[in-house]
Amino acid sequence: MPKNLETFTPEFKRDCLAFLLQDQIAAKSVVPHLPMDLFEYDPEYNLIFVAFKEFVDKYNARPNRHELRFILQDACADNKFDEDKQKVLFRAFDNIWEWDQFTAAYVKEKLYDHVAAHHIYGVLRDADDLIDEGDYDELIQRLAAARNTGSEDPEIIEYWSDMHHRVDRRANEKIRRVPTGMVPLDNFISGGLPRGTLGMLMGGSGYGKSALLGQFALQASLAGYNIAYLTLELDADEVMKRNDSSNTGIPVTELPIANVKRVKRKLFDMYKGLVDQGKRPGKYFVQYYPTKTINIAQVENYVKRLRDEKGITLDLLVVDYFDLLKMMGTYTKKYEALEENCEILRGLAGTYDMGIWTASQVNRPGIGKETVDMDDIASGFGKVFPLDLLLTISQTKSEKEAKAFRLHIAKSRLGPANEVVFVEPDFTRMRFKALTADEAKRKKLYAQPKQGKGTAQPQLGTFGKQAP
Repeated sequence: MPKNLETFTPEFKRDCLAFLLQDQIAAKSVVPHLPMDLFEYDPEYNLIFVAFKEFVDKYNARPNRHELRFILQDACADNKFDEDKQKVLFRAFDNIWEWDQFTAAYVKEKLYDHVAAHHIYGVLRDADDLIDEGDYDELIQRLAAARNTGSEDPEIIEYWSDMHHRVDRRANEKIRRVPTGMVPLDNFISGGLPRGTLGMLMGGSGYGKSALLGQFALQASLAGYNIAYLTLELDADEVMKRNDSSNTGIPVTELPIANVKRVKRKLFDMYKGLVDQGKRPGKYFVQYYPTKTINIAQVENYVKRLRDEKGITLDLLVVDYFDLLKMMGTYTKKYEALEENCEILRGLAGTYDMGIWTASQVNRPGIGKETVDMDDIASGFGKVFPLDLLLTISQTKSEKEAKAFRLHIAKSRLGPANEVVFVEPDFTRMRFKALTADEAKRKKLYAQPKQGKGTAQPQLGTFGKQAP
């Protein structure tokens, strides 16, 4: 392991600095241990890194882009940089901050090894004195601590002494869950999708995956949560048009020709009504990226931009949908890439303490099945392993005639699996109603497919209403 980054390529140095600037955890856990001369052979990189490290050392927090720019402006004044030097510095700063093509896992592995190596060098410099003094235990302990530099030890928890804290935490756990707005589903998963978890919706083409994801996002926003919806299939205006239709009751196809004042009035009255009730909606961002043009690292960069440029911490991120992302890494088989990237996406939920909803397609054998299950997921079963919740959309011929479909909980770490929620969709106005048990029976939806022994019946509830 080289003692400095001089022997590393310029491209890796750029990736390394971009990673440090953009990663909150690395900033707090690794930067304090890095030597000040890490980029001494690259003047612009070095000045940016030194300013960044001094801020982290002083405040134990990562500066945002604007704060770091102000610090660099002061550094330019202190060093009496002329206009040309300042242009070079801030051009490098903007390029590094906006660089998002690095592979975070690779940079993290190499950088953490580099930090550990510097600590080990320091311990070895003192090794002779420690050996002469016979203080072997301290030498071993310091070497172990140096080797683990940058790692975060988990909190030590004891079952009995942690009892009060654990029970109180569980009682308040519902606050950390983002509801879907579909009451029966929320009841099955104890109130909603928890922060730090990954949920996936699976169904065939044209079954309404994007429409449902859009409703999950809209209803969470109406409940006061901050949401971002990244669409890789529909453009942003189409997503927002569906939301406008759901909120106003005006059919999607009629919105382009509807009276503009009427649409604005309906949206304003709805928003004002919520505010008057003390239910101010959360922020709701919609961003379009063409299919296969962004990877998860770029998704993470979008989340960071919201935090750094808008001051918004997300409660829920919707990625519509997973199979349309550009896969990261080099793999010989597609299913390996999909499994690895699904794990990375779930890791993103934990890193930023937010829930993530996404979707995937059904494979060919699963298209005609009465009940789509987890083994019907397209392009490889490995995508299922990292999921905390997997919902499948199924529809028999009789259900189609009854204008309903089933949400089947194929996998759940959040509650019981194999439960069913019957849904009546209105794709004209992009509204979805969870049927009551009586409504489902009247439509003869319980007869086909047969419910397994012990399976709970769908509960009363619709989007936008409080769970009992």
